[in-house]
Amino acid sequence: MDRFSNKEEIKMDLKKMLDEGKFIEFADEVKRNRKKAADALGDLFNDVQGKIEKSDIQQIEGDDSVTHSCVIGCKIAVDGVSTTKIRKFLDKFNEIKEKGEKFSVNDVAKLKIYLAYAVGRENKLKEFGKVMEMLLNKVNADYKNFKIVSQYLEGIVAYHKLAGGKD
Repeated sequence: MDRFSNKEEIKMDLKKMLDEGKFIEFADEVKRNRKKAADALGDLFNDVQGKIEKSDIQQIEGDDSVTHSCVIGCKIAVDGVSTTKIRKFLDKFNEIKEKGEKFSVNDVAKLKIYLAYAVGRENKLKEFGKVMEMLLNKVNADYKNFKIVSQYLEGIVAYHKLAGGKD
């Protein structure tokens, strides 16, 4: 990315990596060029957020969900969110996931409350919180939807770490 001087060129280069399924390369590029990638990544994050908002959760699978997780994970890494902060949320999520089909709408409500508390304690989690809340709103009482959101979260954690998210 060093050869690029403006945000649009950087954004196009990052978008191309995503389109080609080069997610690890994308995260590595973000890690190496955090400052230059930050604005372009913000635009890509907004694009992903819009797609999530407009889509049925079951329509976002495969490479789309990986793309979304990659962009979100990299964005929050650049924002300075620590791995510990999102892993705590993942741990709460996994506790509910262990219930399997016995999970309830109340469990999702508890996750939303925990998420609000985490965002309240750490403002850097605001963007992550908005996306996770959107995803949790799409769960309803459907365990299949819950598993899809769980995969999103696992991907976010993985790409956050890959993009240099701090412990």
